[in-house]
Order: sequence, then structure tokens, then C-alpha cells
Amino acid sequence: RRSSDLLRMIPLGALRHSGHLRVANEGAVRLEVAGVSGMMQLAPAQFPGEELKEARQVFVYRFPAAEYAFQISADQVLPEVSVNQVLVQELAETDRILHAEVELDIREAPLREWELRVPADHVVAAVTGQAVADFVPGSEVRDGSRMLKVIFGQAVSVRQLVSLRLERNVQAAAGEWVLPRLEFPGAKSVRGHLGVSSSPGYRITTAASDGLAELATAYFPKQVAGLQQAFRIKDAAWSATAAIEALGQSVHADVFHLYSLKEGVSYGSVLLNYYVVGAPANEWRIQLPKGVGNIEVTGQQVRRDWRNDESGEAPVLVVPLAKPVLGAATVLVTFEMPMSERGGELSPGEVTPLGVQSER
Repeated sequence: RRSSDLLRMIPLGALRHSGHLRVANEGAVRLEVAGVSGMMQLAPAQFPGEELKEARQVFVYRFPAAEYAFQISADQVLPEVSVNQVLVQELAETDRILHAEVELDIREAPLREWELRVPADHVVAAVTGQAVADFVPGSEVRDGSRMLKVIFGQAVSVRQLVSLRLERNVQAAAGEWVLPRLEFPGAKSVRGHLGVSSSPGYRITTAASDGLAELATAYFPKQVAGLQQAFRIKDAAWSATAAIEALGQSVHADVFHLYSLKEGVSYGSVLLNYYVVGAPANEWRIQLPKGVGNIEVTGQQVRRDWRNDESGEAPVLVVPLAKPVLGAATVLVTFEMPMSERGGELSPGEVTPLGVQSER
């Protein structure tokens, strides 16, 4: 709190000196007027000047003579911020991603910047919001976290939504996963929801939790693909450890062989319908008969850098995929086999998918 005496202008040699005085605040300041003498307080609307519409505190006085005095005490009004967060922890193939939608309820005074603590081992990929102008990650690490300052383009109040995306480069694998959390120093209250999602091929269960209440995934406030666990946050200092289990892979193939005979050559077209259960598939391996040539491969998510490995007893066609496949997928392999014009032998059905549990 700071106090100051009145700054007055008194005309010299005047026979009479009277007038009006107005005291008003600007910004996050609360005023108190004390030690009033020689003045009479009036309603703010009785001031003869222009009305102040943005001021939250207005004091108006009338003085009949120059012998008047008062003191002004000013207190800085700190904003009260309540936090409602929706956190989604995502287990990706090569990353651990933290998506956060943080709703701020700002009372008492407007807010120009806001600070929170984020996990130190995560990179701040993005901070967005209607009023967000910039963000500054801190460099000092304390207790495994560091400060993140969010700067608003103008003073904000009432409700504001801030979205964050934090990333950590870690390969997906079975084991324990200590879920990171966001900390909000100085927040009046913290509540919200926590969800855990995973890429196909992994099952996530809860090994231990504190300050959380388990929730059915259907009641999670946000639709998330692959959501496996959901909680309601009861305590701002919550903690949770998830258990990651790698699912086994089961691949079934339905193969259709078609051969066309012409003079001196036979054309083969093999359509493979895969169905993957459990963990997703990253590539297809197909065994070919010896002597095939002019091979072409087309299909869903098939990359162009497939190769024909002839180092073994039989050629193996290795077909990498642009992204892991779970469920149904189709691949078409075409090739040519030389044949004498006078006839010869043809052995159909020797194109075999490798690494499958069943084939028909």
C-alpha cells in the first residue's frame, strides 16, 4: 500500500477559491481516501466535468475554500485466476505428446501475462489462444519443471482459453510411464480432466494414481481417438503412473492368384488382402518364385522404395509402408515369367505372404 498527500494548485491574491475535486483509479488499483477536511463528498454524477466510464472507483468532493486537505492510499489489486484444464497424454510411435486446453477464469483485475510450470523434459511446440501474443519458455529447471510465460496482446479478464502442445521424443515401448502434469502457481483453484490415448498396438492401464478419480471414457469432455484411460482431477498436485503393454500381432491373408499366358511369357497378378489384429504392421514380406521379372507393387500406404531381396534361396519382396497399418489392407503384385513358345511348365500359387498366422 502506498499513500500520498494532495497535490493542490492555490491561486495567489484571489478573494474566493472554491471548486470540485474528483479522485478515480486506473488499472488494477484500489483507492481509499482518508483524512478529509474542508470538503464535502458528492455523488459521482454531480461532478461538472466529463463522466469517467472505465473507472471502477470514483470519489467526488466539493470544497468552498482553499483550506482543504486529504490523503490517498492505493493498493495494487492482484488478479484471481481459477484454472479448468483438459489434459490429453498421447503415446505416439516416436513421441510422448501432452495436449492441454486450459480455461482461465480471471477475476478482480485484468491479466497481461500468465505463468505456469511445464515439464522440463518436454519441448513447448505451440501455445495458442485468441488473446495470446507470444510465449517465453524459462531456462531454469527446478524439481523437474520450468516456467512458461504466456504473454497476452492486451489485458484480459473473465474467461480465456489457452491451448498448449508439449512434445518429448521417446520411442514407444512397453514399461511404466510417469504422466507429466502442469503446475499453476498462485491459482485460486485447479480442476479438470485427464485422458490417456495411444497409437495402435499398445494397451495402457493405470499402475498407480493419487488425486485422481477414474472416469468412463465416454464421459470425457473431449472426443479423442484411441482414448484408453480417463480421470477427473481432484487435486492440483495429482500424480499417476501408467503401464504400457505391447500387444501381440496377428496377420491373416486372403490371396487371389491370376495368371495369363501369351507367346513366350506368362503374366502373374497376385492380390493380397491382409487383415492385421493387435499391433500394426510396418511392412509386408512376400516370397516370390525364382526367375520373375518386371515386378510392380501397388496398394494402400505402399511406399515406392520397395525392394526385391534375392540373397536367400527364394526371392523375397520387401514392401515398406508409409504408416503402420491396423485392420484391412490390400496389395497388388504383378510380374512376368519367361516361357518358351513351344510350351513348358508353370507352377502357380508360389507367391506366399510371409509372417502371417493364416493364409487362404
